[in-house]
Amino acid sequence: MKESSGLQPQNIEKLRRNHIDLLKLCSQLEAIADGLPARIDERLCVNVSGTLVSSLERAQALEELILFPLLGQKPGGSNRAVSIEHLVAEHRHDRLAAVEVVHALQTLAAGGCEISPDGTGYMLRGFFECVRRHVAAEQTGLAMLVDEGRRPAVNKIK
Repeated sequence: MKESSGLQPQNIEKLRRNHIDLLKLCSQLEAIADGLPARIDERLCVNVSGTLVSSLERAQALEELILFPLLGQKPGGSNRAVSIEHLVAEHRHDRLAAVEVVHALQTLAAGGCEISPDGTGYMLRGFFECVRRHVAAEQTGLAMLVDEGRRPAVNKIK
């Protein structure tokens, strides 16, 4: 069975590495949120704020380049198209939320806090939990696509 170009091992590995990077950032955001309001690690805030948006955009671009076309090839007609449009919209919302998180982290690193520490913690937790769920869903979808690509072709009896 010919392997779809999107399911090439190097593409799968790139997606997995991006997911690992995003999950690491989520853990760092959780550590920041856990430290509020008393312990603010300014260096960690700076490091995360410097990589969050670019890491998210890189992962999303790869997902849209590799996974979305593969999902679009599956049966399901307009439902598939609507689902893909929904995922693209989620990516856009996640990027906008990431920009807000970066701003909050930069403010924390500078010794300020525009919203209450509880509000900031709530924002960080909402963001990283959303990203974790998104990554889990993408990993599940990727596993299904990989499994489908490994199945032998079935001869249909007429």
